[in-house]
Amino acid sequence: MGTILDRPEEGAVVNPKELHRKLMRTMKTLARCVAVKDCCREQTALCPNCYILPKRHSWLGRNVKELLLAALTCVLAFTAAAAGNPFVGTWEMNMMKSKLDAAAPKFQNRTIVYTAESSGLKAVVTTDGKAQTDVTYDGQQHAVTPASGLYTHETATAKDRTLETEFKKDGKVVGSRKNSLSADGRTMTVVLDLRQANGNMVHSVAVYDKR
Repeated sequence: MGTILDRPEEGAVVNPKELHRKLMRTMKTLARCVAVKDCCREQTALCPNCYILPKRHSWLGRNVKELLLAALTCVLAFTAAAAGNPFVGTWEMNMMKSKLDAAAPKFQNRTIVYTAESSGLKAVVTTDGKAQTDVTYDGQQHAVTPASGLYTHETATAKDRTLETEFKKDGKVVGSRKNSLSADGRTMTVVLDLRQANGNMVHSVAVYDKR
């Protein structure tokens, strides 16, 4: 049986991300309904063309064009938002301009690749050729297992031209990170403050150039 998109109730509040996911999942089923004419009038059995219950299929048949247009609008809006996000792309750390704390881990190079996902902005950090961590800027707290073991949960939030991350361990805040863009959008400054195992705070300022 095809995936069904229930008719929303009057005045219902719709989550755009959830709507986008459901619409994309039902596009194929709805597309088959475009060619259906008389089957929507059947009320005694499953529609023989697309296997949708007649009670719901009747509504889908009458509104399929509007639904397909809404699905296309969601896809185009999401694509435009992704293209317009100034963080999306590949960033390489400028080791000469960066000022890393003496107690911070040593490495030769680091890159960050940002992509726009349906769940939010996603970052994949690669250090010395090895992908180490990925972060999703969705404003939700996530359990993580960094190699350092200095924190167990992080909450990453994306704003217009800044990214903010809060680190926690045992329910207590142990650090923060803020990524800020320059006026021309070609330089990103990352300020990290993180408590170490000995209780001392590490303060680093990393500068990234956009490729």
